[in-house]
Amino acid sequence: MRCGTGPAPLRPYDGIPHIRWWRTFMEYGNGIVGDMCIHMFDTVRWMLGLSWPTKVSSTGGIFVQKEGKSNITDTQTAVF
Repeated sequence: MRCGTGPAPLRPYDGIPHIRWWRTFMEYGNGIVGDMCIHMFDTVRWMLGLSWPTKVSSTGGIFVQKEGKSNITDTQTAVF
């Protein structure tokens, strides 16, 4: 039964995503960069009177917590 997962693959239940760790799993979010970056970027863009970028490039990986359960990048570099 797929209850509330939408198109995301099912994960074995371990409770971790429900204690504010949902951002660290691709099945539920897009990481802290995808979650918070847009808010911070938009604030700076608005304060400086800039328009939206025309190109964005990003790269990253799991470089810090390699033994953790998270499956989303913990390190990322983005160029706008």
